[in-house]
Amino acid sequence: SFVDYYTHPNNARLSTYHRLDLGYHTLKQKTKGNRTWSLGILNVYNQQNPYAIYKDNTGAFKKLVLFPIMPYVSFKRSF
Repeated sequence: SFVDYYTHPNNARLSTYHRLDLGYHTLKQKTKGNRTWSLGILNVYNQQNPYAIYKDNTGAFKKLVLFPIMPYVSFKRSF
């Protein structure tokens, strides 16, 4: 079997993580409650930020990227 040997704990560092999220929210008062619309974009720069690091079958480290650029729209009605 194969066992990894580490000389010091926590002797590795991930690459820097950076992203830009933009959002716009509008709130309108109604006679019976509120109405809110939200629009936005997550990760505007489309940075390939690693969510997790794993080893493949050859022993090389690979990074797992989950979310590229992602728009969102939301509507909320409260009474």
